[in-house]
Amino acid sequence: IVVYVLIMVYVLIVVYVLIVVYVLIMVYVLIVVYVLIVVYVLIMVYVLIVVYVLIMVYVLIVVYVLIVVYVLIMVYVLIVVYVLIVVYVLIVVYVLIMVYNVRMF
Repeated sequence: IVVYVLIMVYVLIVVYVLIVVYVLIMVYVLIVVYVLIVVYVLIMVYVLIVVYVLIMVYVLIVVYVLIVVYVLIMVYVLIVVYVLIVVYVLIVVYVLIMVYNVRMF
């Protein structure tokens, strides 16, 4: 009976130790999983921030390029208009001179 009780106590202690070890392992695994999830989420957030910044930079560059192109087009149009006005004025002056010369003769 004493031997039986000792064996039972020993078995209970072993079972208890195994349960404690199992619980500790589970807790450790949960902590590791949690840490991995947190790290993954942080990496995802970082990637999203980087992507957002890159998109913003791209949009700003595109807007800048569009503004530059628009300004260049405006300048070109103004130059063309100016040249046309100058040519028109020269033609008018030339015609007037011709008419004046014809009248003189």
